Amino acid sequence: MNLPPQVRKILGYFIGWAFIHLVFLSLGWSGKNHDDFWPFGFYSLIESYDMSEFLVYVLGPIVIFYVLFLIFNANLEERIDKEIERKNEKEHSSLETTQQS
Repeated sequence: MNLPPQVRKILGYFIGWAFIHLVFLSLGWSGKNHDDFWPFGFYSLIESYDMSEFLVYVLGPIVIFYVLFLIFNANLEERIDKEIERKNEKEHSSLETTQQS
């Protein structure tokens, strides 16, 4: 997979983030006070961390990055089409120049 360096860096941070929360989930799985949302409740991580926190803290960044991707790449198809047209025109003009010579 040939990803740009920025994407690799973000993906690396996210994998680390998800792993940390997977450890938190495994530590808090046997807790007895899952009524509060960690870290806003009165109980410790081990007592209150459960699947709801895991989903919010791991899936939340995915949703945020996807929304940002959609916002910043809203006209991506148009830019790709314009780039293709520009390259086709450039090739077409270079072919005409070669044929005229």
